[in-house]
Amino acid sequence: MKILYVDCSGGVTGEAFFGAMADLAGCHESLVKEIGELTGEIFNLSFKKKLALNIYATTAELNMPDSGRSLPVREFIGRYSGRAGAGDLVAIRLRRLFTLYTASLSRLLNIPADNIEMDEKELTRATVFATGAFIALNRAGADKIVASPLPVGGRATPNGLSAAPLLLELARGSKICGAHGRLATPLGVALLASCTDSFGELPEMLVETTGYGFVEYDHGEPALIKAVCGTSEANAENSRVLVVETSIDDMNPEFYPYLLEKLFTAGALDAFLTPIVMKKGRPANLLTVLCEEDTLENILREVFGETTTLGTRIRVERRRTLQRKFFVVDTPYGSVSVKTGILGENGGMIKAAPEYEDCKRLALKQGIPLKEVYAAAQRAAFDKMSSR
Repeated sequence: MKILYVDCSGGVTGEAFFGAMADLAGCHESLVKEIGELTGEIFNLSFKKKLALNIYATTAELNMPDSGRSLPVREFIGRYSGRAGAGDLVAIRLRRLFTLYTASLSRLLNIPADNIEMDEKELTRATVFATGAFIALNRAGADKIVASPLPVGGRATPNGLSAAPLLLELARGSKICGAHGRLATPLGVALLASCTDSFGELPEMLVETTGYGFVEYDHGEPALIKAVCGTSEANAENSRVLVVETSIDDMNPEFYPYLLEKLFTAGALDAFLTPIVMKKGRPANLLTVLCEEDTLENILREVFGETTTLGTRIRVERRRTLQRKFFVVDTPYGSVSVKTGILGENGGMIKAAPEYEDCKRLALKQGIPLKEVYAAAQRAAFDKMSSR
């Protein structure tokens, strides 16, 4: 899997994020040409290298006339609907960005989203920067985009109204942090919020390309936005998981199967019960749920809604799993799916397990013991693995 990680802990602005993505993608001239073809706008866009933290980072500079007009955002962005080819995903992300922006302004200003207007120059600037950043994302070819928490709790640049509430609205659904003194602009926050799949620490990867964007401050040292693109290790999946635990001693045990069903539906990676003894010798069950960070709230909603517990413990643990692949084998009783575990750069299969439900179905159909079907499927699986 190819992953793009964006470190915006130093601040996040539209031109800095665009600069980092342009630096990572390279070929600035073709990038500018593609932006012009997709937007149909006339502009003078250039990229500058500036010194920040002893390295030269990229920032975007846009020169264009000021018409002094305001335009409806929905009408403006509608021009890019239906763009073909590489523009499809760009147009989708662009609409998502401006939908987020108009919804946030609508909530704060208490006017319908269709009536939201912006200065034409600012609207065009946002469109050019966003289009360029999203084209560069396409060029990176990342399967997943991860970012550090958005620093919306510090300094901000106003855009027609107090910026701090606007930043919070734009960051709905995203992880934020209160980075004191860090610069965050509405366009920078909206760009990352509209294209990022998850927020957290830098994932383990084999680094392929990097890009650095320049975050400029009126006073004090400049900062960087860092973009890193790479692939996860081929021999195993490395990740972090959340472990949610709670001890339950006053619940009808008939409810547990239903609870586990609900937890898996909510996104649990695993969920199980362990018999324990609590204070005063009371028999109880320890509920343990493994989940990813972006499904935590759904898991907690089910735990608190479906159990009698008043609190849970949550911790982060490292997880390493084999890559998994499925194939089908033929047995004297019928076809069975087999799940395999793969380790090593050459994709060597080291584990194989027939799917229980397939074996059960064939055993019932043929009227034979389940263990016979399972053994036949396992023999066929290892024969197939050894012949590769």
